[in-house]
Amino acid sequence: MCQEATHDELIESLKITLQEALAFNREEALLNAGVHYQDEGFVGLWSDRAEMQDSTAWVKNNRQSEWAVMEPLLIRVSD
Repeated sequence: MCQEATHDELIESLKITLQEALAFNREEALLNAGVHYQDEGFVGLWSDRAEMQDSTAWVKNNRQSEWAVMEPLLIRVSD
């Protein structure tokens, strides 16, 4: 049983917990990366490539093409 009395209280509590966890993980990742992680050669490696100008579109298109290959397999498994 949880300490929150209502559904709304539970949702709010979960949101706060998630925000705290994300903040902690971000801080830990930055500490582990070191002060000069942006000076590493791999950071920005593809920044001059035309397809990376809109990285969101690139990810979306890549997922669609990769998942399209898997779709026939998923249909067979669910039948």
